[in-house]
Amino acid sequence: MSELDKFFQKINNLLKEEKLLKEERMKRGELFNIFQVMHMEADEVYTHSAFIAHLLDPQGSHGCGNTFLKLFIETISDLQGLNFDLVNPIKVKVEESIGTISNKNDTGGRLDIIITDHNNNAIIIENKIYAGDQKGQLLRYHKYAQDHHKEKYKLLYLTLDGHEPSEDSTGGKLEIKKAYDCISYASEIKLWITLCIEKSSQRPLVRETLVQYLKLITRLTHQDMETNTENKLKDLCKDPENINALFWIYENFASVINTVMNEKFKPQLIELASRKKLKINFKSDDWFNTNYMEFMFLDDNWTTFGITFQFQRKGLKECVCGFKYIDENKTNLALYGKIYEHFKDHKHSDGWPAYKYLDAKYKDWTTKVGIEMINNGKFIEYIEQCLNYYLEYTKETSI
Repeated sequence: MSELDKFFQKINNLLKEEKLLKEERMKRGELFNIFQVMHMEADEVYTHSAFIAHLLDPQGSHGCGNTFLKLFIETISDLQGLNFDLVNPIKVKVEESIGTISNKNDTGGRLDIIITDHNNNAIIIENKIYAGDQKGQLLRYHKYAQDHHKEKYKLLYLTLDGHEPSEDSTGGKLEIKKAYDCISYASEIKLWITLCIEKSSQRPLVRETLVQYLKLITRLTHQDMETNTENKLKDLCKDPENINALFWIYENFASVINTVMNEKFKPQLIELASRKKLKINFKSDDWFNTNYMEFMFLDDNWTTFGITFQFQRKGLKECVCGFKYIDENKTNLALYGKIYEHFKDHKHSDGWPAYKYLDAKYKDWTTKVGIEMINNGKFIEYIEQCLNYYLEYTKETSI
């Protein structure tokens, strides 16, 4: 048996052990989570922003006053020098409008969360679970903060893993640590919620709700492996005998994903296009490493727009679908406006009159669940549903 085979066998044994442990937890009801049951786990506005903002509000129904806000400021090191007034009244707002977005994308929008104190200090949080960046988004919020709060503010860019915003969002004009700071659910928010749980021991309902939310964060950030299994996995990875196998997996991960996409999923997409009497174009065969990797469904009668699926981040993450210009040098503003008006519940950008993010579990394709759905056919079924939705529009309007 090769070194690699031995390593895989050990990993499989751990996975079997993990499965048994989770089955036991399921029997005890320990995997129950109200956020998941209600399909609210990935809703940025009505779950995460609303919940976090309520905890940060000293007037919130949690009854803990400014305790959670104080813990938040203490947890986020970048807030230490803000001199936030925790004594006098504090305002906490969600989805706060700062005006219509300008044609230049340099003013306007909605702040996910803004907290202001008696002295006009402000904490502004841009919250991203799966949604991609909007054009000029962080730049607009930075300008608003400078105009209304001078230098007495902190702009936080909150994501699952703490990654930096795209240049599209910053306009290439903002510098991290000066104009904004990056924080994550995986680190800062997880730690903050843990501290909040400790402080709410005398309020059982609040504490248990926080525990539920912490479990949700743990799952969303892929930190929900059983502690015992995780420790065994770490020991395996530290063992000198397994180092070569470990690096082989790491170095070939992108290649493995590309093989799955090209040999398994791409034929499914081509077959789907054929059944719908459509053509399909792929941006690249390097699915994993290509910026804004996409595939576009086309019809011989479509001259301006195609039905497109595009990843907003490398690694097949944050997939959107909708109508996109076939050639961005050949625009049709009248048709763009017509599609935009019809799909008012969608997002839009320069090249897209209408697009939306795929449902939460379909946004990132390289997760365990994503690969399983590609293999069992569930993913192509979902893609067909999305395609059919937009094809309905093409029956009444030439695109």
